[in-house]
Amino acid sequence: MSRYVFLVPFLPPLSLDEPPELSFEELVSLLQVNLNRKDLGKIKVLRLAVDLSNIRNLLLGKPIDPHGNFSEKELDEALLLKSDLPQYIFDFLDQFEDSATKLKNFWGLFTQFFTEEIAKQKGFLKSYLIFERESRLVLLSLRAVQAKKDLLQELQFEDPLDPFVTSILLQKGLERYTPPFEYMRLNEIFFTYYKDPWEQYRAFTEYQFAAVADIVSKSLFSIDHILCYVAQFLLVESLYRLDRKEGEKILETFQTG
Repeated sequence: MSRYVFLVPFLPPLSLDEPPELSFEELVSLLQVNLNRKDLGKIKVLRLAVDLSNIRNLLLGKPIDPHGNFSEKELDEALLLKSDLPQYIFDFLDQFEDSATKLKNFWGLFTQFFTEEIAKQKGFLKSYLIFERESRLVLLSLRAVQAKKDLLQELQFEDPLDPFVTSILLQKGLERYTPPFEYMRLNEIFFTYYKDPWEQYRAFTEYQFAAVADIVSKSLFSIDHILCYVAQFLLVESLYRLDRKEGEKILETFQTG
């Protein structure tokens, strides 16, 4: 039986005002001791988005984010041997012959990730992945319209019949994209800090931190609260680990794919 019922009360509180008391390695160790294989699999899915970003970093020849499931060597070997990662990742990357083409189309891999994983999950993790997908699409659309880019081209990997994507495409050709009501705070952040990417990144992190807490407040399951803790932990540690330049790069990736 999982012991997460006893783990939750002992996890130190998280705040964006200060770095986490635990290191990420200490947190992972606690989870490995207290969670069963099924629950650890959910943590792995939560960290898989970081692995995707790290694949992009490998293609760019840049250092990887240590919050993924793999070290740089392990990720390199997984890609080489086509093992330990979901098959859809290899299927997507195999469509393109060289790194430049893979990078150009990399947003499509995140599209595939959300399509596959949202369908498999439930509870907090499903709601969290939906939020991550939709918030990324909102930021992508805000930036695309502001830069006068073609929304059809920017959303080429998305299902045009998906209701959320349809709501974006219906605004194609307008001077400004207006997100759904539940994402209007993103609209405010985008335009308030448009000329200061670092402050935009900080504001977006604050928004994510609060939104994740709202998602888990609807759940009674302890594992959902642990998943929420890990999601918020990644936000807090990234904010304090990154310098201004790296934070701006992460935000740009969110907004451009």
